[in-house]
Amino acid sequence: MSQDHPPHIFVSVGHELTSHQRYFVDAIDTLLQTQGYMPVTIGRTTEAMAHPLAVIHDVMVAARGTIIIAFARLAVQTAVEYPAASFARPITDRTLPTVWNQIEAAMAAQAQLPLLLLCQEELHFEGIIDPQVHAIVSFPAPITSELPENICHAMLEWLTHSVR
Repeated sequence: MSQDHPPHIFVSVGHELTSHQRYFVDAIDTLLQTQGYMPVTIGRTTEAMAHPLAVIHDVMVAARGTIIIAFARLAVQTAVEYPAASFARPITDRTLPTVWNQIEAAMAAQAQLPLLLLCQEELHFEGIIDPQVHAIVSFPAPITSELPENICHAMLEWLTHSVR
């Protein structure tokens, strides 16, 4: 890997982060950098003002892989799923990540990029962020010290065996 231009890894993560979440993302970035990769994130290292999907696409095609960091963004206390359908059903206590995690994970899968999904334990799984669709590595919240061992191990394995 060239010292001048390290290969990029696209990192999908929300923008409004708690101090614990920022620590976690910084630790992920540091691990990538120590392995010779440059983390690239829309809104942190690259801007997407007018056409975010085009920018995401351009960043992804230049990357060697994608890491999705799915933190809880929305906590639904009560709602109705399929409200207009005859099979409508109530849902309670559902925690969801940002929709951009789903979009960016799907774009990475479509582009056939190596994909690593790191998900906060209490998230509701659906779409591509579902262990029946793609392997997921879970982490507890909040992270208050070092990265959990399972996250470090999964990242090193992924970088070694999946990223080109």
